[in-house]
Amino acid sequence: MTQPLLRNFTCPKCQCSRDFYVDVLATVHVSETAPCLAADYFADGDFTCVCLSCDYEGKVFEFTKAGEVQS
Repeated sequence: MTQPLLRNFTCPKCQCSRDFYVDVLATVHVSETAPCLAADYFADGDFTCVCLSCDYEGKVFEFTKAGEVQS
């Protein structure tokens, strides 16, 4: 698993290269005030990605070129 970087994403439907929702695996610290990211976050090609421009939903690997989801 790797950290997804925006520069590696392009929507396969509308060719947008910004504004996505990407499911990630993360560790959070939960306290009385609010959850807070406690460590790095990671994703792989099988995680879900949604383009916010056209609402296309697919897997991360569909939005990236081979090997480009990296830290």
